[in-house]
Amino acid sequence: MKNFLYIFLLLIYPAHKVLLSKFLTSDFAFRISNFGFRISDLRFRIIVLYVAIFLPYLCAGQSAKPDSLKQALNTAKEDTTRIKLLNALGWELMYQNPDTSILLSNQALEILSSKFQVTSSKFKGENLGLDVWDLKLGALLVTSHNNLGVYYDLKGDYPRSLSHHFKALEIGEAILSEAK
Repeated sequence: MKNFLYIFLLLIYPAHKVLLSKFLTSDFAFRISNFGFRISDLRFRIIVLYVAIFLPYLCAGQSAKPDSLKQALNTAKEDTTRIKLLNALGWELMYQNPDTSILLSNQALEILSSKFQVTSSKFKGENLGLDVWDLKLGALLVTSHNNLGVYYDLKGDYPRSLSHHFKALEIGEAILSEAK
């Protein structure tokens, strides 16, 4: 890695060639001169500059965020926390693995319906008499349906996507009207 930096500096900043060549062995400097390119070639300098700038972005691996969300999901005790983590993990994985994101959001909907008996039918009609807890669970339901709409959109299943987006919109409007 150190040699790469020396080569980079030699190519981009020719004025430092003398100073940096002291740090390089004569064998290494000989190998540089036998590559068959002119160090003063502007096109080559630009290419090396682009490679040096964008190489870290091209080599970036999976971020640590999905791993930390999985770990938090395994240790979460409250169901509402699990629902939030399932939605967040699905959102992080949506471009790499939309099928997994769909499964995670469906798990969140399943927890909402089985543990809290919260479904989209609970938010239909007017004057629902919802308390603050129901409004918070409704917000989680909106998030899950909205995320599912995005995931199905990424997969190209537009009717299902619209269905989930309309459910999220309907529940969101009911929550807003109840909050007023």
